Amino acid sequence: VYGFEDNTLQGFSINVDENNKYNTALAQNLSVSNAVYAEGTHSMQADLTLNGGQFQLRRMVVTNLANASTITLKIKVVPIDASDVSGVMAQLFTQSGSSWGTWTASTAAPVDANGFTTLTLDISKVADRNLTQAIGVQVMTTATDPVGSATVYVDEITIK
Repeated sequence: VYGFEDNTLQGFSINVDENNKYNTALAQNLSVSNAVYAEGTHSMQADLTLNGGQFQLRRMVVTNLANASTITLKIKVVPIDASDVSGVMAQLFTQSGSSWGTWTASTAAPVDANGFTTLTLDISKVADRNLTQAIGVQVMTTATDPVGSATVYVDEITIK
C-alpha cells in the first residue's frame, strides 16, 4: 500500500505533538530515499539520535480497516559514523476510535543494519479498526556513549 515509489512521503510524518513528547530521539530529516530500500527503488528515511529516546513515524488519515486483519512493514536502522545500533527496537502500531483511545501495537523487535526486519501487527480483534486514526512505527533507542546517530529506513507497508 505504501512503498514510496511516487517519491512522496504518502502522508507520513514525525510525531512532534506536545512539544516533541513522542520524539525524544530527536528524529529529523524525514524524506524519501533511493539509497536503501526493501522493494522497488525507494523508501522513507529519517535520522535519529541514539540517546535512549524514542520517536514515531505515522500517517494520520482516518481509514476504515474493518476488512483488514494484518499490517506489515519493513524497517532497517543503519548507523552513522560507526555508531552502535545494537538494542534499537521497533514496533508497528495503530491508533483508533473516535477519541484515539485504542492503541494497538506489535511486539517490539530488534532492528539493525543487517537487512530489513518485517514487523507484523494483527488488527483482527481491534473492535474500532473501522475508525483507524493513525498507522505508524515507533522506534526505541538505547543510549550510547558517546551519543551516536543512525538513519532508519521504512518500506513496503502492507494492509491485508
